[in-house]
Amino acid sequence: KIRIPYLEPSKAYIDKFKVISEKVIDKEGCKYHSVMEFKKKHPYFNIILKTTFILQEGDKKKILKRLLYVEINIPKFIYGNNVFESSYKDLEDVIQFAQKVLLDNNIIARKLNLKAVKLSCLEIGRNIIVLNAKEFIDLIEQNTSSWGQNEVKLTPYKTGTGYGFVIRNKHRQLSFYDKNLEIKESDPTNPICNILKEKNIKIVRL
Repeated sequence: KIRIPYLEPSKAYIDKFKVISEKVIDKEGCKYHSVMEFKKKHPYFNIILKTTFILQEGDKKKILKRLLYVEINIPKFIYGNNVFESSYKDLEDVIQFAQKVLLDNNIIARKLNLKAVKLSCLEIGRNIIVLNAKEFIDLIEQNTSSWGQNEVKLTPYKTGTGYGFVIRNKHRQLSFYDKNLEIKESDPTNPICNILKEKNIKIVRL
C-alpha cells in the first residue's frame, strides 16, 4: 500500500470518485471523514481518497487533511492469486501501471514519482511447504512464549475457516496461517485451488 499526500483536487478530479463511507471521528461531532473510491478500478488495484473535515459555521466544511491511498495486491494483480510469491520486477511493473493510471486520469501531477513516496503499509509473504499445516502451526505457536512482550493470539484466519495465529506489537505484525484453507474460503473458484489439490501441495504462509 502506498500513501500519497495530495492537495485539494478539482471538481473534475472528484467526479472520478464515489463515496463509500462517511463517519464522525470525534466525540464533539465537529470532525468527520469521507472515504471515496476511484470509479474505474482494477479488482486488485484500489485508489482511495480519505478526507478529514471540520464543521465550522452551520454546514460549512473546512478540509483539515486529504490523503490519497494507492492499494495494490501485487501477486493477485500479476498472477490472479496470492499463492505465488511476487518478485521485485513484479513490483516495478505494478508501480509503472499505477503511475500511468494516476497520470492518465489527472489524479497526480506529472512530476510526482511513485517510487519516491513513503509506504504506509508493507505486507511481505513467504511460502513454507509442509506435510501438515496444522501440526506445523501448532508447533510454532507453542514456542512463542519466548518472543518477548508481543501479543500472541491463536485465531481462525480472517474468514473463520482458516487456521493460524498472529503476533503483533504497535508497529509490526507476524502471522502464520494455512494458505490452502484461506484461499479455499476466500476464492474457492480460483484455478489455483485445484492445482494445489492435484499436486498435494500444502502451504503455511508466513
